[in-house]
Amino acid sequence: MKRDKFILIQSPLNIVSPSGGSRSIWTTYCSGWANVVEGNYNTTLQEGQFDGRKGITFSVKKNSLTEKITTAMRVDFRGEIYLIQMVKELDRFTLELSATQKDISSSEPPPIEIDQTNLDFTIESSL
Repeated sequence: MKRDKFILIQSPLNIVSPSGGSRSIWTTYCSGWANVVEGNYNTTLQEGQFDGRKGITFSVKKNSLTEKITTAMRVDFRGEIYLIQMVKELDRFTLELSATQKDISSSEPPPIEIDQTNLDFTIESSL
């Protein structure tokens, strides 16, 4: 298995302002090389509309960081976002992440970098 595609694993963070307001953002949890197998588009009917999303599988090296990947996280691959649907151990060295392409019509903001030296918020992990 050739791990020759670079991916970012992102995790959600909840930012709470001093006044009590909150919002979720995405931050990079880890990055690395993966074997990528792109699948077909999956089409489902949701709320009377067809929803087509591309299925994809990422195989990554198992280590102390990747062992903690969950379905609450997502993958950024070539600037496209994939929602992790399943995490499966293939063998003692490899994890397989099954994902579907994120709906691009979502109003979710892009990931932002956090400068923690001037941070005027409390960061709470949602994991």
